[in-house]
Amino acid sequence: VGGALGAFRAAAVGAGLFLALQYVSAPALAQASQASPAYRWLSNHVYTPWLRPIAEREMPVLAKGAAQSVAADISLFVVPTGPGEETGILVVPKPVAEKALAITRGITSPYAKARALYEWEIHHVHYDWKKYDDYVYDGKWDAQSPLTTLETGKGVCADYALLYADMAHAVGLTVRIDEGVAVTGGVEGSHAWNEVWIPDQSRYILVDTTWGSSQDAWFDVPPAAFDQTHRLTTRITIYAST
Repeated sequence: VGGALGAFRAAAVGAGLFLALQYVSAPALAQASQASPAYRWLSNHVYTPWLRPIAEREMPVLAKGAAQSVAADISLFVVPTGPGEETGILVVPKPVAEKALAITRGITSPYAKARALYEWEIHHVHYDWKKYDDYVYDGKWDAQSPLTTLETGKGVCADYALLYADMAHAVGLTVRIDEGVAVTGGVEGSHAWNEVWIPDQSRYILVDTTWGSSQDAWFDVPPAAFDQTHRLTTRITIYAST
């Protein structure tokens, strides 16, 4: 009985460790856990099939190979400016621009504007798991514009990033749409996020509204921490109107 209880406690601790590693990047801890044969067995046969689907519903990425060109779903004309780099000219639908201006009314700081748009989006747009499942399991991509995302209040990572770009551009910010690969709990998949130029700080800040909608910790993430879970492949820069 004592042995059974001990095994149960060890499995429970392992489950807690497995879930923790889905949300935080801790290479040393991950390496130490993988050094345990018991943990590896439980991870492969118990934690991954039973716990990972729960975790994935919290910090979503699309299945590997599911990348879609974000430019296809936005009023954007892009010009290549280098390997993996493009400059875009963006036309923002009036309802999106009006919403962005309403959210940032009275705010003059570019940083505060970027933060206000982030906070609004993570609390008003919800992850569209049907769209996710349609693509990942059925190969069907439900294209939508930022206006549709605003009107329906739901979307996947590309839709979050496109809406944020539209809103940021509407309030006079230079914004980037980044596409690449994200990793959460060892699961790698296609992802999209944003960067915003803060003139008075002379730097771009990293913003992931998709993950922010699940965990409000993805605004102005330090690059060293962000790069542990996000890997950039292409970038579109949309400069503020002058």
